Amino acid sequence: MIFKREPVILQVALFALFNLLAAFGVIGWSCAQIAAVNAAVAAAFGLVTRQLVTPLSDPRDAYGRRLAPAGGGPVDDRSHR
Repeated sequence: MIFKREPVILQVALFALFNLLAAFGVIGWSCAQIAAVNAAVAAAFGLVTRQLVTPLSDPRDAYGRRLAPAGGGPVDDRSHR
Protein backbone atom coordinates (compact mmCIF):
# COMPACT_ATOMS: atom_id res chain seq x y z
CA MET A 1 0.00 0.00 0.00
CA ILE A 2 1.52 3.31 -1.08
CA PHE A 3 0.11 5.18 1.93
CA LYS A 4 2.40 3.35 4.35
CA ARG A 5 5.45 4.01 2.16
CA GLU A 6 4.62 7.55 1.01
CA PRO A 7 1.95 9.13 3.26
CA VAL A 8 2.79 12.64 2.10
CA ILE A 9 1.75 11.82 -1.49
CA LEU A 10 -1.83 11.18 -0.34
CA GLN A 11 -1.83 14.38 1.74
CA VAL A 12 -0.67 16.49 -1.21
CA ALA A 13 -3.18 14.80 -3.53
CA LEU A 14 -6.04 15.64 -1.15
CA PHE A 15 -4.88 19.27 -0.88
CA ALA A 16 -4.76 19.54 -4.66
CA LEU A 17 -8.16 17.88 -5.07
CA PHE A 18 -9.95 20.10 -2.53
CA ASN A 19 -8.39 23.28 -3.87
CA LEU A 20 -9.01 22.45 -7.53
CA LEU A 21 -12.63 21.49 -6.88
CA ALA A 22 -13.18 24.78 -5.09
CA ALA A 23 -11.28 26.82 -7.68
CA PHE A 24 -13.42 25.47 -10.54
CA GLY A 25 -16.67 25.88 -8.60
CA VAL A 26 -17.45 22.16 -8.32
CA ILE A 27 -17.90 22.63 -4.58
CA GLY A 28 -19.20 25.87 -3.17
CA TRP A 29 -16.85 26.25 -0.23
CA SER A 30 -15.65 29.60 1.04
CA CYS A 31 -11.97 30.36 1.48
CA ALA A 32 -12.38 29.87 5.23
CA GLN A 33 -13.91 26.42 4.71
CA ILE A 34 -11.12 25.38 2.34
CA ALA A 35 -8.53 26.60 4.85
CA ALA A 36 -10.24 24.62 7.61
CA VAL A 37 -10.26 21.43 5.52
CA ASN A 38 -6.61 21.97 4.59
CA ALA A 39 -5.71 22.46 8.27
CA ALA A 40 -7.61 19.33 9.32
CA VAL A 41 -6.01 17.22 6.59
CA ALA A 42 -2.55 18.57 7.45
CA ALA A 43 -3.01 17.82 11.15
CA ALA A 44 -4.35 14.31 10.60
CA PHE A 45 -1.77 13.31 8.02
CA GLY A 46 0.99 15.00 10.02
CA LEU A 47 0.26 12.72 12.97
CA VAL A 48 0.05 9.63 10.78
CA THR A 49 3.22 10.54 8.88
CA ARG A 50 5.12 11.06 12.11
CA GLN A 51 4.12 7.62 13.34
CA LEU A 52 5.21 6.04 10.07
CA VAL A 53 8.56 7.75 9.62
CA THR A 54 9.89 8.79 13.05
CA PRO A 55 12.88 6.65 14.01
CA LEU A 56 12.94 4.82 17.29
CA SER A 57 15.28 5.76 20.12
CA ASP A 58 16.67 2.20 20.15
CA PRO A 59 16.07 0.71 16.68
CA ARG A 60 16.34 -3.08 16.36
CA ASP A 61 15.84 -5.55 13.55
CA ALA A 62 13.35 -8.43 13.57
CA TYR A 63 15.85 -10.53 15.59
CA GLY A 64 16.36 -7.93 18.33
CA ARG A 65 19.83 -6.81 17.17
CA ARG A 66 20.71 -3.13 17.48
CA LEU A 67 20.61 -1.16 14.25
CA ALA A 68 22.54 1.81 15.63
CA PRO A 69 25.51 2.23 17.97
CA ALA A 70 24.59 2.03 21.66
CA GLY A 71 25.72 5.62 22.28
CA GLY A 72 23.49 6.94 19.52
CA GLY A 73 26.32 8.87 17.93
CA PRO A 74 28.15 8.25 14.68
CA VAL A 75 30.54 5.33 14.46
CA ASP A 76 34.21 6.33 14.42
CA ASP A 77 35.80 4.06 11.82
CA ARG A 78 39.30 5.55 12.37
CA SER A 79 39.90 3.21 15.32
CA HIS A 80 39.82 0.20 12.97
CA ARG A 81 42.73 1.38 10.76
